[in-house]
Amino acid sequence: MKERFLPVGTVVTLKGADKKIMIIGYLPLRKDGALYDYSACTFPEGILEIDKILMFNHDQIDKINHIGLENKEYTDFNNGILNEYGLNKKNNG
Repeated sequence: MKERFLPVGTVVTLKGADKKIMIIGYLPLRKDGALYDYSACTFPEGILEIDKILMFNHDQIDKINHIGLENKEYTDFNNGILNEYGLNKKNNG
């Protein structure tokens, strides 16, 4: 069960990949209706083409290379996402 989403700006390496990517958003919805945990761009380049935004799930992360900013705004937003989608452990018993 997911306890939190990593903050925007977090740099990760996915399982089976060498290239680092940076989290830029949460819960992207693909055109076919598939929902993912995160949207990301390559690091350090960033978004070079709008149609090259990556989508992935938390369980695909192999390594967290850098954690983005964690402050009250992040905590409040993160708790809101968890509550909205019923992912907060406190709400699930």
